[in-house]
Amino acid sequence: MSLITEISLKKEEIEQKSSPLEVLFFNYLSNDSLHIDFGNKSLSNIEKIACNVFTKSDSNLSEIIAKEQKADSTFELHYCNNLIELSAMVLADPDFEQDNLKNYLNKASLKEGFILSRFANDIELTKNLKVADSIDNLVKQSYLTEDSSDYPKIIIEALKQADDLMDVFVIEKCFEKLVDIHPVVDNKKKVVLLFDAIDSYNDKFELKIKRRIFSFIFIVLALIGSLIAYVIPTFWNKYNLEPLTVVTQIVFSFLLLALTSYFFLFHKIEDNKSLLTRYINKRLVKVNRNLNIDLTEINKIREDFKHE
Repeated sequence: MSLITEISLKKEEIEQKSSPLEVLFFNYLSNDSLHIDFGNKSLSNIEKIACNVFTKSDSNLSEIIAKEQKADSTFELHYCNNLIELSAMVLADPDFEQDNLKNYLNKASLKEGFILSRFANDIELTKNLKVADSIDNLVKQSYLTEDSSDYPKIIIEALKQADDLMDVFVIEKCFEKLVDIHPVVDNKKKVVLLFDAIDSYNDKFELKIKRRIFSFIFIVLALIGSLIAYVIPTFWNKYNLEPLTVVTQIVFSFLLLALTSYFFLFHKIEDNKSLLTRYINKRLVKVNRNLNIDLTEINKIREDFKHE
């Protein structure tokens, strides 16, 4: 089972037992605007504020916010002691919550600091944040040391310890970061860039070939047109040519030939049995060979690369 699948399954498992507020906060962090149903529950002031800021609503809750800010912060259940509730208040009034935020960070773990850093400015993950468990260690390896060695193992360890959606969010972001800095992925990016460069060069050369062929056809048509322009007046009376009929036939013949040439030359032809396609492919192979590029081998590598 891939790591992406394991993370997804863990998320589904935890989401089923998470509160609407936790799901709402997770969706906010993930830039997901899904509506969360709180049912018939009467929302607390903090929940109203959270719903407002996490859904990026424009409702004016200044009175409710001010009321919560006046509450005794030494109370154990005060919002400044809860990551999600504090996050909501920081988003609602960042200037007022600076002291509460600093106090929380003084005792916060690295993963909590990481979550707060997603929307709060001036949070440095290197500043005395605790590495208390495998999820904190995952953040450390992903964003501080950027050590991608053995990253599947540390992600699996973190998944085993994850017990809320905030943990899952942190694991998702660390996974994205570790995959991005992993040397194998970096090499794949370089291979893709190489393929793109070869394709770009070949596309330009293919267009050049098509333009040459089209120019040749145009010159031939022009010569034929000139010949017809000479022949028609010469034999007009002798063969009793109808002017409108002749002109119409000539114009439509030219248009048909020109449009047919344009279509076959300037549109991709997937039929490898086409004579024109074969000719262009042979020319491309020859040109690339002159540059010491084996186009046939490159295409084989490309196919293998797609199926990795």
